[in-house]
Amino acid sequence: MIGDRTAMVGAVDRAHRAYESTRGRGPAYLAHFSRAQLDGLTGLAFMRIGDHGEAATYLQSVAGGSVAYPREEIAWQIRRAQNSVRAGAISDACEVLIDNFAGISKVASTRLQTTAADIANELRGHAAVPEVRAFFGLWTAR
Repeated sequence: MIGDRTAMVGAVDRAHRAYESTRGRGPAYLAHFSRAQLDGLTGLAFMRIGDHGEAATYLQSVAGGSVAYPREEIAWQIRRAQNSVRAGAISDACEVLIDNFAGISKVASTRLQTTAADIANELRGHAAVPEVRAFFGLWTAR
């Protein structure tokens, strides 16, 4: 939140060590907390500080079936696309959006729909990119 990469990386490292530790007993509410969720949140932390390469590594590890619920899968795919846009990888972002468009269109979440709409707004300035045009063909048809 404050843009301190060193502090963020330290916190992420501590979280991963704690998650992997077999010592002690974690709170009961962490029993459902999966490795995918930890990796996804780690990816979001790296995205927040502008390290889109590291964010992509974590977000990619989460996306693609490593999560328990379809809505969660779509959420991570949307975040992958968002990270790609922020990294300037417009074609990659559109490929993620196009590949997951059916799920994105159906997900019943105002937060996720708003994020997808924000991404679409960011993509409007890249109409010369063929993948952007392909994405908008789907986006406007829905």
